[in-house]
Amino acid sequence: METTKTARKVITTNEFVSEQTLIERAAFSYALGNIKQSKRGWETGYMGSFPLKPEFIKRLAEVGFTLEKGIGTREGMLYLSGHSQQGKTDVWESDCWAWKVATAGPEQYLTVHFHLFPDDEQRGIVVRPEIWGNCNSGAVHRPTIDKLASAISDHFPLAHQLIKQTKGAYPVIAWSELDYPGLRSFDHLFFAEFCEDNDMAMKLSRSTISPFSPGPTRGIINAQLFVPAYLHAGLKRQWRKQLDKFKEELG
Repeated sequence: METTKTARKVITTNEFVSEQTLIERAAFSYALGNIKQSKRGWETGYMGSFPLKPEFIKRLAEVGFTLEKGIGTREGMLYLSGHSQQGKTDVWESDCWAWKVATAGPEQYLTVHFHLFPDDEQRGIVVRPEIWGNCNSGAVHRPTIDKLASAISDHFPLAHQLIKQTKGAYPVIAWSELDYPGLRSFDHLFFAEFCEDNDMAMKLSRSTISPFSPGPTRGIINAQLFVPAYLHAGLKRQWRKQLDKFKEELG
């Protein structure tokens, strides 16, 4: 009696999870409102407004910030400075927020929003705080921004829960919280796990005769895709078969 061997299903990108899906699911889980994609990546709207009242200014002073009026050519400006120690560097990064007093109104305030990005090593969506406000310019020095976010977290007990989690490290919304435990980015699964020390597979994947499907592209499409855990083993088998067939055809 003959038996028919059932062919394994070919895995395609239709079964993968997009970066946008993950970001939107994370935003929904933590009530982050509407998410927009900018040149910097995925960003939330403002998650809180924090006025520079005396008690808060005092707290900021305790961690090295000063709020001072500008002098000379900077007269009419107000500066919240982090006094960063950047040492000798080719590019000095701004470590202050500045208000033109005449246009900022009677009260200066800061706002916090988040930059969201997936991270294979962290195994989730990293939530990085960004700080602006009704200022005319803001800091770009990352350690200074992080220090200010930590001070906001300490001083405002009713701040959004992710702001409260910014002390010492950026919050991470784990894949498991999004119902995708074990998720891996397509690029990580292919290059770090499948190719590993296989130089031939690595070089082939970048060539015009690549046998891999789905495989890496010269664009960013597959870099924005993520593979659920239940597909990992099958996808690696599929790539191995494609590579073996390519070698056979070469003779």
